[in-house]
Amino acid sequence: MWETRTGASGIKARDHYDALKLVREDLPGLILLDSDGKLKIPETDITGEGLQRIKWKRYETESYLLHPAALERFVELKVGPGAHSKQAKEDMRIYFESLFDPALVPGYYASPLKPTPLIESFLEQKKARSEILPGILSAAGIHGFDYTRYHEIAAVMLPGEIHPEVREKLDAIQKAFRL
Repeated sequence: MWETRTGASGIKARDHYDALKLVREDLPGLILLDSDGKLKIPETDITGEGLQRIKWKRYETESYLLHPAALERFVELKVGPGAHSKQAKEDMRIYFESLFDPALVPGYYASPLKPTPLIESFLEQKKARSEILPGILSAAGIHGFDYTRYHEIAAVMLPGEIHPEVREKLDAIQKAFRL
């Protein structure tokens, strides 16, 4: 496994972890992987010992930002309130509907934390970071918003909008590090 980041060379997580263990032998570690639609690396048990591994069910972490109410708040924050914001949110919704079977979208908007198997399957196969969110934001009039700033979308999410799997992974992180 080779972890990379834009503009930098990669390092194997195991090599990095092994180097850290030279300083603290009993250090627990955790790799949280995107599923990438095809990645077949198995998860490990979360024991609080050694290098552990978990992965998202969806293709990428960024897909958990696709909560309609949170995206609408984010759009309003970026474009400002009023008529312009109303139009931007409507344009975003139209684009969102174009991604899916339109019959599925109202159900997703009503209960985004309990999407249908078809929507979940779509999110397991598509790159939200580069194939979904840029189009949604662009449709709303937010152009050139770099993925390194997607945390700003997460920042406007309310506790009830956080996907159950995100909570599950946060609990696993605490367990992995014996917190």
